[in-house]
Amino acid sequence: MDNPLVIDCTNNNTNESFIREIYSVSGQFSRIYKNPAVPYKDMFKSTIGSVFYGLGVLFLTILTGFFKKFDIFSVVLITIASVLLVFALFFAIFFRVSFKKFKGAFNKFEHTVLILDNGGVRVDMDDGNFSVKIPWSEVLALRIYKESFFFFNKDKGKQSIVCEMSHKDQVLAFIGEYGINIRIIQ
Repeated sequence: MDNPLVIDCTNNNTNESFIREIYSVSGQFSRIYKNPAVPYKDMFKSTIGSVFYGLGVLFLTILTGFFKKFDIFSVVLITIASVLLVFALFFAIFFRVSFKKFKGAFNKFEHTVLILDNGGVRVDMDDGNFSVKIPWSEVLALRIYKESFFFFNKDKGKQSIVCEMSHKDQVLAFIGEYGINIRIIQ
């Protein structure tokens, strides 16, 4: 691996992810995007809780409308409905706790998620701070989130849409104007 280009995933001032795509020579790319505030696993938990709640209410509604007296069948249905409602309550409480914990841990980074499509790219994580390390020879272009600028590695013989950067220090200086932490590790 040659000297890697290290890209911090957050803006200096707002901790907002600016880098949307990192194109590699092979055409694969890595995307950084804003994740919904609710984690996928907690969305699943809340969905399961809603299903339990809905089934419980449905059973109770059926019981209220069709059963005028208690028999063994209605007792069984009431028991099932009660269990479903208890499960719904459990998932609702657990979901709130998990969501608060997740939100507190990732609020600084506004739920930024990194998707790696290039197997040659790795992510280093340390106490919630993460950066991307890419061999400079593999970097084809960087796309900035808000301005949609393209930064092409001229050494690869590619022509950029907006501008061309032929030296690493120029790339560092130019992108630095947008408050993005990019540096070369020697």
